[in-house]
Amino acid sequence: MTALNPLQKTRLHEGIVAQLQEKILSGTYREGDRLPAERDLADSLDVNRSTVREAIKKLEMLGLVEIRHGDGVYVKNYLDSGNMDLLRALITAGDGINVGILKGLLDLRRLILPDVAYQAALNRTNADLEEMERVIHDDSIPLNDRDMILYRLIARASRNVPFLIVLNFFNNSGLVAQLLTYYFSDRSNIRRTLRFYDEIYGAIRGRETEKARKIMHDLLVFAERKTIQYLTEHQERGNKQ
Repeated sequence: MTALNPLQKTRLHEGIVAQLQEKILSGTYREGDRLPAERDLADSLDVNRSTVREAIKKLEMLGLVEIRHGDGVYVKNYLDSGNMDLLRALITAGDGINVGILKGLLDLRRLILPDVAYQAALNRTNADLEEMERVIHDDSIPLNDRDMILYRLIARASRNVPFLIVLNFFNNSGLVAQLLTYYFSDRSNIRRTLRFYDEIYGAIRGRETEKARKIMHDLLVFAERKTIQYLTEHQERGNKQ
């Protein structure tokens, strides 16, 4: 049986989830493998069985394992069964941010948000415009927060609920706030973003759907390049230390 590390006596089930998740994602436990029995896991980790059971349920929710009652817990192929919660875990697995996984997530964001802007320009109301304008010009709102609020308002104006829910995943993961901190550490990026606010608002107000789509696409391409560049350089400096 693969050895697991002793755990601190706080939020024990999360520690179990983290260790087993890492072993599944790294291939230590492969698809179809049966995990150690609940009793064995509890003994090796020095926790009670109910804590192990809670952790296994979380792994099942992530799409990493299948619980076969009366038989055991088996590893699943997360590429077939993983969900958005697992995606969040993949990005932050290990030390720092997984740049490769992040690039894929940003690709997905770039595919979705230009269409969100298109739909917002098509379906927006005057009330939507008033809210956007208020947020854009409210300097009392920190720029990180203002950025997330504006994207949320654009998604609401699109009148597409799935768009809004996907955007909520990005914003509520905590990842966007972290990336914005990196991005806005460069004043030229701040200037680019403020110009974007005026441009996207003008296109949505004028119901210029294709223009709104292009403005959103161009901003995302620019922001992705800057963010990935920052993270790559930051990680390279960390590896040299």
